[in-house]
Amino acid sequence: TSLRAPGRRLLLAQDGLWLEAWAPWCHVVHPVSDEPSQMRLPYGTLKSEILLAIDWRRDLQFALQTFIERARSVLPDECSELWAWREGNETVERITDHQEAASPASVRYRRPELAPGWHLVYDIHSHGHHGAGWSGTDDVDDAGDTKIAVVVGHVDTNRPSIMMRLCIGGMLLPLMTARLICSTTSSAVAAPAARCSPALRACTSRCAHSAARACTSPRRIPTP
Repeated sequence: TSLRAPGRRLLLAQDGLWLEAWAPWCHVVHPVSDEPSQMRLPYGTLKSEILLAIDWRRDLQFALQTFIERARSVLPDECSELWAWREGNETVERITDHQEAASPASVRYRRPELAPGWHLVYDIHSHGHHGAGWSGTDDVDDAGDTKIAVVVGHVDTNRPSIMMRLCIGGMLLPLMTARLICSTTSSAVAAPAARCSPALRACTSRCAHSAARACTSPRRIPTP
């Protein structure tokens, strides 16, 4: 049976070791290694799946347009942004006043203590003039979290580079970014509803929106 409470566990299947993780906004079953066991183990089979109770494409499509504009305003320094999800009414809101220091090569921020029912879901940071990519520091920071991490590079251009990954139980799983951003021009940031998908029109002025419709059935998240 699957986990029904927040936590993680290791599972043995015919092809080796798997991780199962459950959080209020996600349920993941995934092999620990990309290479299956060469020995057929005396256990059953498992199917890899990543189910989310959040509309991550819609959330990030909106969040990244405002984030990229802010990242451009602080060039050449990097910047960061955290977003949290709340159980019950399924809203996603930006966390403010968490960044402590920034330079063209790094950004430092503190992990806020969230109120009961709130969960960190998106961790976004920029790479200024440089391309998107994961540093060793990023790998260490992300290893112990359950979240979707995003890095945005080339923010000084009209076509920023973006990389994303699901961080869970020490595993860092790349996510597809195709068709995530509808536009990164200043006019789109000023009036996102006019340029982006209809889902963005539900966003409120404080950068929070209801994802209740998205939670009626879990989404399978695509991986490369």
